[in-house]
Amino acid sequence: MDATSGFPKSANARGIEMEMIKFPQFELVPVSKYPIPESLDVECGYLTVPESRSAPSGNFPSNRTLRIYVTIVKSLNENPSLDPIVFLYGGPGGNSGGILNGLKDPEVQDFLISQSDFIVFDHRGTGFSEPALFTPEVDPLWPDAFLKDFDADERAGRFVEGMLKAHARFVNAGINLAAINTPEIVADLNDLRMALGYERLNLWGVSYGTRVALAAMRDYPEGIRSVILDSTVPIQVSQYVEAIPNALYTFNLLFDAVTTDPKANAVYQDLKAVFYDVFERLNKKSVLIPAKHPVTEQAIKLHLTGEVFIGIFCIGFYSSDAISKMPSRIYQAYRGDYQKLTETLIRQLDHPASNLPGRSQGMYYCVNCCDDKVTAKTGEKIIKYARKYPEMSSLPLTEFALGKHISDIAAKWGARVAGPAEHEAVISDIPALILAGEFDQNTPSYWGKLAGGTLANSHYIEFPGAGHGVINNGICALSVMKAFFDSPASSPDDTCVKAFKYTINL
Repeated sequence: MDATSGFPKSANARGIEMEMIKFPQFELVPVSKYPIPESLDVECGYLTVPESRSAPSGNFPSNRTLRIYVTIVKSLNENPSLDPIVFLYGGPGGNSGGILNGLKDPEVQDFLISQSDFIVFDHRGTGFSEPALFTPEVDPLWPDAFLKDFDADERAGRFVEGMLKAHARFVNAGINLAAINTPEIVADLNDLRMALGYERLNLWGVSYGTRVALAAMRDYPEGIRSVILDSTVPIQVSQYVEAIPNALYTFNLLFDAVTTDPKANAVYQDLKAVFYDVFERLNKKSVLIPAKHPVTEQAIKLHLTGEVFIGIFCIGFYSSDAISKMPSRIYQAYRGDYQKLTETLIRQLDHPASNLPGRSQGMYYCVNCCDDKVTAKTGEKIIKYARKYPEMSSLPLTEFALGKHISDIAAKWGARVAGPAEHEAVISDIPALILAGEFDQNTPSYWGKLAGGTLANSHYIEFPGAGHGVINNGICALSVMKAFFDSPASSPDDTCVKAFKYTINL
């Protein structure tokens, strides 16, 4: 026990001594902040954790704490046979709401809580955790990207300006931005395990959540039974730097899939050339499309530029259904028919008012500026890729749209500086199931293979025709994951996956 702080001492897998809150420090709240089916047995509350487990710096003493919002859904079985499943969501900057909403589905319930408790927590800086780093200064820029004719650099400049205003507000509020990072989130996870009295956990990460899971395998292996990595972000890669080549790879994969399918190729000849023809045409002269705003229902005019055109498809790579329709949508635009694209764009604009938290952009930059080792050279590398692959140089409307401007934010943000060891490939023998979508632009399938190369007991399964987030592929994905958690030492049954293929909508 440290006499000065009152916290017991603990050491993680790297041998770093750190102070930890006394256990248990989990306080229940009477009502869930997220809508959850009333039929389920749910406990919700706050876990109090140290703000920073590293040495104090600047004006932030070591005894400061944060509150992490936690939801525990009890197993349908009074005597569950499995260790709890902990879900680690993506973003960075997302929240628990999406997966908890999925519990309305009986098939999801069967997977998650038939034989185990299910736990999800809002990462520090997000959701209902305190403090949360929301950014109303930039949120309106999303619809503005479609309603006003800004070029990429102009919009990026406005975004950077808004984020720096948000940064000033966070600093004035006394928030330690350097304490919002992946290693601290991983330590929060381990603290939660101990506070709730669990010996081991099964981790299920999606997108950024896989990065958290990999870091947990590295730092706290003693507390982990098995891991599912869905749409993997290897610790040793930079998402910003690789965004352009990843996008180019995925679009070329789409074009090749059509070319090698005789029936599809007969309908969608020279799809690649047609796609870039539309892109160049719209960049030279945008098209104004009358529409109705999905929230206000006011009459609006959407500015369809080449940048927006590509952006619609970038977002579309999240959905298997959207991927199957992409060749048709490209040809429709080529013929001057933008109706279906407009409908898609409206759906992407649809962010109805809600009492639930949205994405935390502040947390996004705290984490990514640290994880991606962002410096001035990061922007230079992105610009180099943009010049090499001008057809993908805009990469609009995605998480990485502002990649070449990230160094402008990072220079003033005050994110934690990650150590070299945090960017080394994770080596582990913990059983791991790696799931990848064939057409995943954000976390391409080869990233899953890269991460698996140093995981001795890993299994890799790729879903043909799927995009980002394999979990979105329904009962097959659920059954594969359930079989793995039931028996991590066995090769998972992927029979249903073999029935998947990229089906082109003709």
